[in-house]
Amino acid sequence: MSELVNKQLVNKLLIALFLTLVFGASITTWGNLGWQDQAEQYYNQKSFLSGDIARDFEQQYDEEFSLQQIGLNVWTAFKYLLFNQAKKGLLIGSNGWLFSDEEFIAPVGAAQAVDNNIQFIDLASRQLASHGVGLMVVLIPAKARLLERQTGAHQPATIHRDLYPQVINTLRDKHILTVDGLREMRAQSQPESLYFKTDTHWTPEGAQVIASGAARLFYKHLPQLSLHQQRFITETIGEQALEGDLLRFLPLSPLFDGLMPAAETMGLAQTYLVDNDQLFATDLFEELGSLEDPFVTLPEVVLLGTSFSADRRWNFDGALKQALTVDIQNLAEQGQGPIMPMANFLNDYLPSADNLKLVIWEIPERYLAIAYPLAYSLDHPLTFSEQASKPDKNTFSSNREFKQ
Repeated sequence: MSELVNKQLVNKLLIALFLTLVFGASITTWGNLGWQDQAEQYYNQKSFLSGDIARDFEQQYDEEFSLQQIGLNVWTAFKYLLFNQAKKGLLIGSNGWLFSDEEFIAPVGAAQAVDNNIQFIDLASRQLASHGVGLMVVLIPAKARLLERQTGAHQPATIHRDLYPQVINTLRDKHILTVDGLREMRAQSQPESLYFKTDTHWTPEGAQVIASGAARLFYKHLPQLSLHQQRFITETIGEQALEGDLLRFLPLSPLFDGLMPAAETMGLAQTYLVDNDQLFATDLFEELGSLEDPFVTLPEVVLLGTSFSADRRWNFDGALKQALTVDIQNLAEQGQGPIMPMANFLNDYLPSADNLKLVIWEIPERYLAIAYPLAYSLDHPLTFSEQASKPDKNTFSSNREFKQ
């Protein structure tokens, strides 16, 4: 009890100190706001009722309060040093590891979202099968699941704790070929090298591990697709500093740069077609294709997914090309989650994809507890209600059991 009281007292003292800092800073800038000059202009009943004074004051305060950033830095530093906390959205683990709270906190309706997304994956598999196209799902484990020893005192909600086994077991029961990303990553001697400490994404090494696992699974279960074989080679072309996407939730700079987590770097790589020594992509960061481009000609294999696939720095498509020894068109999209890119693909591209034989679909575990109502509402040949009654014979891979 005394420990709790002491913690509450410290919290109150810190809040009081912060408010004093902010209030004092605001007093020093009061004269710069030109308040007296504008008082006569705005001091009337109409301006008070319409909110003109409040709006004008807020605008000038934001523009001229030079200590606003310092106040943010100070408050963040207090929470970071004393309570190991940051802004909402970030959880601080052990040994400098940062985690997104999306991997721990269950959003409203998460259980229904998981069911809907699994159903949508089954729907997509059946629709691809109706066009003679195979599907291979690449299930990427949450960073917090793979590196649970680095999460500190943070524990995921029940739905997150059970999510990965629920999804992978259900997909296997439905005979959907699925790369078990967790098993592939845990098999490595240093799984900590497969994710960045300050970013939500995997490292290029993580992408290579998953690509190798995908190739083994493909040649074990889908050799009948007889894809056109080509040789690719991946070469390292340098290094680049990484500003992790989780650092935006830890605003310590510029006042407390010394408290920031250690800087990270990443190796950059390009994948070449060996036969003619020609770059498959002339620019490492140029997209090979986009679902918004109506003139994209689809090859035999297409990659769909999220920023894990779309961000060319990770070179996941290149690792897949080399591991599978086939050409792959990268149609992954950033900022859309895994469901919308597939929904758009099924509606806009699949009907005219005459050469297509295989879709590789990268799905991060942490996105499956999020609802995608727009994707569910699109006009698919198989609706949610209809697909549940379809027999398994319509599934491309239903004539074999996948013992992965």
